[in-house]
Amino acid sequence: MKPHRTNQNAPKRSIGKKISTAILIVVFTFLLVCAASVITTKFIYHKPAALFGYRIVKIVTDSMSPEIPAGSYILVKNIDGADVEEGDVVVHIPAYGAFAGMPMTHKCVKGPYYDVNYQQTCILTQGTKEGAPIDAPVPIANVQSVYLHTIAHAGSFFDFLTSRWGVITLVALPCLIVVVLQISRMIRAVVAKPDEDKVKEEAERIEKERAEAQKQAVLQSMIGQDSANGAAGSSGAVGDFGDVMAYIAREKAKSAEAKPDDGAPPKEDEMSSVLAFIAKQKALAEEQKKDSVIDDGGK
Repeated sequence: MKPHRTNQNAPKRSIGKKISTAILIVVFTFLLVCAASVITTKFIYHKPAALFGYRIVKIVTDSMSPEIPAGSYILVKNIDGADVEEGDVVVHIPAYGAFAGMPMTHKCVKGPYYDVNYQQTCILTQGTKEGAPIDAPVPIANVQSVYLHTIAHAGSFFDFLTSRWGVITLVALPCLIVVVLQISRMIRAVVAKPDEDKVKEEAERIEKERAEAQKQAVLQSMIGQDSANGAAGSSGAVGDFGDVMAYIAREKAKSAEAKPDDGAPPKEDEMSSVLAFIAKQKALAEEQKKDSVIDDGGK
């Protein structure tokens, strides 16, 4: 009997499938958490959309030079206007003056105070460029974020991300990764199917051979037991396994002749035929023994 061949690539494919599934789960979980953070910041806390309170802002003008040159990208964190301190660089929306309603990033030169003219708590801001004037009072409710750090050498990268092609890339790249992973999984499944079919066929063949070997072993054992009891020495008794198979063939031929109209001979259980044959042979052997005893007694 040939040894059973297993598919050695199956464990590797299983590990690869688990890893790819885990990566997809992590990526989608992270995206969901990010989306939840942005939505919460925007619609619950009424602050600019940010990831876990952090966002990136571009400095468009040179009003903060040389401290923060024009075109720089800075990392800011959302903050409550009441927590602003003198010296903080804040992102805010001016409520008064020529730049009212436009996002601005300037340094706080006076912390929260109550402005009598505007009858609300405000801060004062000013650009760091030489000769920059002090801005109009900024209500603390209009303060959005506080400056943390300048992101060096990132201008071109973030300019690309904020462009049309950058947005398309951010949307298309994750989708492309998912599509590639799915196609790869389908290809692996198609390639692996013939191997799986071969393994299945081999297993079925081995199972048939094992069942046949067991059946023959049982038959040989039964025939050997009859021979030991003396049946084999008698006329017409079980001689060997070939006699058994010859008997089965004769019985099948008789069945086929008895039903000539059938398209094929009826399927018979070979084990039942063998048992019937052995029973007949045993009965014949017993009768021969009895006849022998009677003959001996008559003499």
